[in-house]
Order: sequence, then structure tokens, then C-alpha cells
Amino acid sequence: MSLTGTSASIPVLKVDLERTATLKKLLTSILDQFGDPHSTPGNELFLKRRVMAGVERFGTELLFVDEVQHLNYRSGPKNDVEDTLEGMLGADVVPTVFLGTQDAGALVGRNLQLNGRLLPPCDFEPLRARVKEDQRVFAGFAAKLEKAIVEQGVLGEASGLDAAGMLPAIFRVSKGVAGRS
Repeated sequence: MSLTGTSASIPVLKVDLERTATLKKLLTSILDQFGDPHSTPGNELFLKRRVMAGVERFGTELLFVDEVQHLNYRSGPKNDVEDTLEGMLGADVVPTVFLGTQDAGALVGRNLQLNGRLLPPCDFEPLRARVKEDQRVFAGFAAKLEKAIVEQGVLGEASGLDAAGMLPAIFRVSKGVAGRS
């Protein structure tokens, strides 16, 4: 799938940012997810226009940017990540969900216009080992995790991650945060 090829639909797009991400790397990552064979050449304005074209062409309705705190790497007057993100949100290019650690707060805190376009953060607090509902949620997560591990061929068969004896140990290691590696 590419910007120059088929016009298949990509309603939801997720990009994962690497450490030391820049605005150009973000735009390139989005274009890579669209299958654009020419995602790297050009300046940020050119890449932004290609992203906007990709969003329109593939009917993208929602963009997830994971590890957004990595955009803090080199933000400054010549690399104004916040202004570009605010501009894209203001132009209604595509609704965007930013996922990241607490460090991502500095990124949006520096730019009042960007901050004003965002909904309040949604924090996922660690599960509590003594709360029955949290225990149920964690057990369900462990069962689904193990199923995915077997389906991906990491293990040949289930090892009992969701067994009652294993759950307390897994809970302690994860500190109650489902999904933490």
C-alpha cells in the first residue's frame, strides 16, 4: 500500500516514535505506515503536506502517536514540534491520540495553543492487588497475554500465567500495571 498506489482504507493509524524523535521523524513514521516509498526526502513542510494527502487518500479517521515523550528530544525555535502538532490539530487533519509517559506533559505544557486543543490526559493508575475487580481485570489480561504468546509461537503451549499461584508473582513484578514489560 502506498500513496501512489492503491487507495485502500486505513481508518486508524498508529505510529511508534523512537528515542530522540524529531518532527521530521514523526512525519516520516506516519508516511511509512501509509506505505509511502518516498517518506524521507523533503523538508518538514513537504512531509506534512504528504501526511495530509495520505490521511485524505486512505480515509484515516484517527491517528495514535505512541511514545510521544520522545518528541521532547530537540524541541526548540528551529524545531517547533508543538506548533506543527497544534497546526495539524487546528486544521482538522486527523484527530490524534498521544500516548506516552508523564514526561510527555512537558511537550504540551510549553505550548498553550496545543494544550488548549487537547482533552485532559487519561491516566491509567496501577491496579490494586487487594481489590476484587482489579484482580479480575489483571487475571483477564494475563490470560489474553498468554494466548497471544502461544499464537505468536513464542511458547508452544500455555504455561499457566493466569493460574492462581502465578498471578500474585506477576502482579508484584508488574507493580499492577497491565502491559508493562
